[in-house]
Amino acid sequence: MRIMDKRTLFVFLIALGIVTLPSLAWANRCEPQDARRIKVDVTQDMGRVVLNHSKSQAQLKRMSGQKMSKAWRVNGLTKRTYTTRSNARFVMKPARNGRYYCVRLQTVDLTVGLGRIDVYVTKKYRKNTCAYRAVLRHEQEHVDINRRVLRRVMGRIEDQVRTAVYRFKPFSARTKADAKQKLSNYFKDSLSPLYKKLDQEANKENARIDTEQSYKLLSKQCDKW
Repeated sequence: MRIMDKRTLFVFLIALGIVTLPSLAWANRCEPQDARRIKVDVTQDMGRVVLNHSKSQAQLKRMSGQKMSKAWRVNGLTKRTYTTRSNARFVMKPARNGRYYCVRLQTVDLTVGLGRIDVYVTKKYRKNTCAYRAVLRHEQEHVDINRRVLRRVMGRIEDQVRTAVYRFKPFSARTKADAKQKLSNYFKDSLSPLYKKLDQEANKENARIDTEQSYKLLSKQCDKW
């Protein structure tokens, strides 16, 4: 039996780096700021599709990461990658004792979404053949599902970003790099639960077209497989 499968890859990327936030005791040494004055801009990324026609069925089967019998074949695969690109502007005011700086946030620009979608069609089927087109159509359905789920969840992502910004409190840092890393972790922690929820919803919807019945209907589209 020939099947087409999909596998997701969850990645959270942010330009600023990752490190833990300062302790509450350190944070309280910095004067508060009116977080409502922080400018926030959130842009969604629907993902750039990259088509790959160089993998064999055996390679795609291994890439899928799923256990299946030797009789099964993987003709197509779609991998999605969630990414977040962040750019924050902030000021660092020297603390009274001169041992550290207080970081005050001014603007936050985030681009969130899919970033890149890798679509694989086994090299067994030459381009412009019925089998190739059928596999590609099936994988395009996965692409459409991933984008549709992202659009549905996007409002919640934007709300969470703004909530994180409005709850922001100035914190201490010793260097500019340290400040960037702490800001990165702050937004990463705020958005990670939503990305996991997004991934779960996308998996659920993609599974609806990856059934034995759907593969049987697909196999009827072409004479030669």
